[in-house]
Amino acid sequence: MSPFRRAPVTAECLIICTAMWVICATRSFEGMRYGDAQRQWGAAVSLEITSYDDAPDMVHRQLKGPFDLWAGEWWRMPVSAFHHGDLVHLLLNCSAAWMLGRRLEQRWGSLRYALFLIPAILIPMVAETISGNAAVGFSGAVCAMLGALMVLQPQDPRTDDLPQEVILFSLGFILLGIPFNALELAPIRIANTAHFAGLIYGGLTAWSCCGPVSRFLIVRAAFVAAHVLILPAIWLATHPIMNGRYLWYLADRDARVEPAQREALLKLAVEADPSLTALWLRLADYRLAEGSTLAAWTVIMEGLLQNPSDTDLFDAARAIWRRLPQGPERETAEAELKRVFGDQAEAWSRQIRNTRLIAKGPRKSEPKTPELDPKDFPLNQSIDLQWEPKPRVEPKSPVLDPDQPNSASEGTTL
Repeated sequence: MSPFRRAPVTAECLIICTAMWVICATRSFEGMRYGDAQRQWGAAVSLEITSYDDAPDMVHRQLKGPFDLWAGEWWRMPVSAFHHGDLVHLLLNCSAAWMLGRRLEQRWGSLRYALFLIPAILIPMVAETISGNAAVGFSGAVCAMLGALMVLQPQDPRTDDLPQEVILFSLGFILLGIPFNALELAPIRIANTAHFAGLIYGGLTAWSCCGPVSRFLIVRAAFVAAHVLILPAIWLATHPIMNGRYLWYLADRDARVEPAQREALLKLAVEADPSLTALWLRLADYRLAEGSTLAAWTVIMEGLLQNPSDTDLFDAARAIWRRLPQGPERETAEAELKRVFGDQAEAWSRQIRNTRLIAKGPRKSEPKTPELDPKDFPLNQSIDLQWEPKPRVEPKSPVLDPDQPNSASEGTTL
């Protein structure tokens, strides 16, 4: 009997993986971007909004994520397991899956092996998505196979033909993903969460259903019943309510969202992820549109506290300070700055007020522009503010349409 007939489920998985790569590679040769081809064939990829039609100058490169999953297309997670980043990625996963999978399939039989493989494919992809990454590749399922063989081999003579050195090498290879990601040594992020989720699931499956406790019916029943937790895990993966970018996506995905509701979602988003500086600017714009300059100042101060090196927030603080009239409002702004920055308030105040001003009208070129302190500079003077940013434009209908290829770019985790 040929090896493919002895392990048909494993062989079919590898055929699907290869077919997916061939289709996407062919489309890329025809001119389509490889990531777009993968997405067209069901993969979940990380997208990035780069512009709005209503405001082409507004760039939101911080708004990125698996928008298709956030729209409810959960089935993309298991489909992504059959996609691969390149030919080397495909060959590595297929060779490992064949080496490990056929041994398990021959040990368990095709039906039991298929019942194991379905959650072994889905669970690692769900875990990786919950961690905040969109991954492709069969490696999560391969790790589940490895975890099962690590438990089975010491006690089952039918699986002892796999050298122990191979298992240890495979485990070490998986562990290397941690420093590779931490030190950014790999060109593409490694899906460590998927790998360890698969390893743990495979080990638990073998331990509870084929290991020393398998004779206890209650243990096996509890393990099988625990699979119902996959459903809330899928919901959490497609509705990451603690993810600031997801809340931002909810605010902007539909033009029918009421302005008050959109602003509330943006506030929740910036609370969940204060590094989203574009949202601090938008919230300040809302306050300026209402005529509340002091409220906009407070928003920018809070944003600068969280992102002290962001130049856009710093420029916005200078612009808002310039709009404050002399007298009580500037005193209130100074008090707010002290409340937010404490002992560092004086240094921040000097930087914000120390703005370069140029008088209007023709004049001879000078090597340097004099530095002036505009704290008491009369607002009715005719001046040019070199640092004055262009007016920010809030899109009239900020609808996110990731189906438009010119509005997004993909990122992949392997």
